[in-house]
Amino acid sequence: MGRRASHGAANASRAGNTRTLTAAMVALMLAGSLYGLWELTAGLDGPSQAPVTRSGPAREPGAGAQTGEASLAGGIDPTGASRQVQGGPKTARGPQGRQGTGVEGQGNVPAGPELRSELARVATTFRSATPDLRGLNELVRGLAQRCTILEPSVQETEGARTGRIQLDDTDLEATFEVRDDLYRIDFVENSFETVRPPFVHLELTIEFRTPRRSLSDARARLAFAPNHERRAAQHVKPGETLILGWDVHFKPNGAEGRAIEARPASDLAQWDEGPTNRTRRDNRVRDLSSFQGWRVTLAAAR
Repeated sequence: MGRRASHGAANASRAGNTRTLTAAMVALMLAGSLYGLWELTAGLDGPSQAPVTRSGPAREPGAGAQTGEASLAGGIDPTGASRQVQGGPKTARGPQGRQGTGVEGQGNVPAGPELRSELARVATTFRSATPDLRGLNELVRGLAQRCTILEPSVQETEGARTGRIQLDDTDLEATFEVRDDLYRIDFVENSFETVRPPFVHLELTIEFRTPRRSLSDARARLAFAPNHERRAAQHVKPGETLILGWDVHFKPNGAEGRAIEARPASDLAQWDEGPTNRTRRDNRVRDLSSFQGWRVTLAAAR
């Protein structure tokens, strides 16, 4: 009887120890889980969190620089800023039924009405002793880029190609003639914005040659025509002269102009007109591409 009681007490003690050990293991596992959860939460919310990155295809050495150059050539700035690509195709302008030239130029070209106003401004300086030679050169360029060939007017007669052109969005027209290697364009302007008494109109003549596919003898003559129905002495005193304009020769080393003047004839009624010894030079004007633009424009006349 005593041995059975002792044996039962031992069994009860072992069962109690087993339950205690099991409870301790469960508590330890629970504590570990809670610590891991806390560590994960702290890592996500902490200040040292690294940004999320996306990997791309592997690149060979030097591929990054090549990609950057291609992006710049394609108009994409690696810094993220937009960039306009120059040198793209230009859409020809002009009313329907006319041939647009699509001549490329440097910088922004004023519209037709603005070019007509610029013609008036430059012409004003050509009535003085200090003509704007650079302004005339830029005017020659702009007109070439904004003039449209009137196709129905183009003709081939006696070895020459002739026709008419019009300044876009205006009523200002000009005639042209191409004979062998000689090119000539004649504008006549008579708007009140440009021409005032005693003049009746303004003449702009552009002329150059293309021997052996080169460009030479580039000239532009800008001058006012006086009204021959008015007595010259009413506008110019005897012995005095009136500057009508300038004849300008453009060369690779500069531009030189010679004044065109008028004076009363001996009867004080007629006008004596012609070139004089008065000259003006500007060594900064060395760009003949303004005339090359006209060559391209008139080559499209068919």
